[in-house]
Amino acid sequence: MDTFVPGTPLPFEKTENFRQLGGYTGADGRRVKCGQIYRSGALADAVRTPHDKALLESLGLRSIFDFRSSQERSFLPDPALPGARQFDISAMVSSDGQEVNFDIASFFTMTADQLNQVFQQVHLSYAALPFENEAYKEMFRQLLAGNTPLLFHCSAGKDRTGVAAALILLALGVSRQDVMEDYLLTNTCRAATRAELGEKFAAAMGNTPARDAVVNLFTGVQRESLELALDAIDQRYPSFEAYLQDQYGIGAAGLEKLRQMYLE
Repeated sequence: MDTFVPGTPLPFEKTENFRQLGGYTGADGRRVKCGQIYRSGALADAVRTPHDKALLESLGLRSIFDFRSSQERSFLPDPALPGARQFDISAMVSSDGQEVNFDIASFFTMTADQLNQVFQQVHLSYAALPFENEAYKEMFRQLLAGNTPLLFHCSAGKDRTGVAAALILLALGVSRQDVMEDYLLTNTCRAATRAELGEKFAAAMGNTPARDAVVNLFTGVQRESLELALDAIDQRYPSFEAYLQDQYGIGAAGLEKLRQMYLE
């Protein structure tokens, strides 16, 4: 375990960005336990080979959170896993309460103005993700109930999943620097897909600054996005503990319980 590097992807053959939160240093110098909390992109990608299917089943997952919209799920449903309870709760909704869909294919048919509008919508949505988020609320409930190993995912495992991972790590006392580094690892873990989609966007849009911005947003993550979410919490609450209490009902006793359960 001493040689384990936090944020290291699991050795899947056909899926990217499948990681665990274990190994980071949390409250009181204790480490986040390994083998308890996982994050990934579309789970269907993790069963495309016998090796990957066996690896996924070996994790012994008890809770699986799918943060995608209903439409996204219909295109690429999660595989059924023995012993795992499925929670299908969209983690991103618009101001009118509608689920936000992520369909990369549709982006290639949009005009530059339409892409810019989507770009702004996704970026600004980070400021709303930490608040009144039913998916995150249920996720914390299951963590407190000890229904782990637990996995949460979206389509690429970067935005909705990235904020969820940041909130869990912060609750466990992991430093903001380490939380940000874990978040940014998506860019490395998704390098192959980012390059492939970058070529497709270049063919559709040309090698322009607009194309670079679109590729960065829709295939990877940006430091500014997570900062937007964390700054929004700082602006509304005097402390992260106050945020946990108000949004998730996790007070001092609940936070101590969470840390006792997932730190070692």
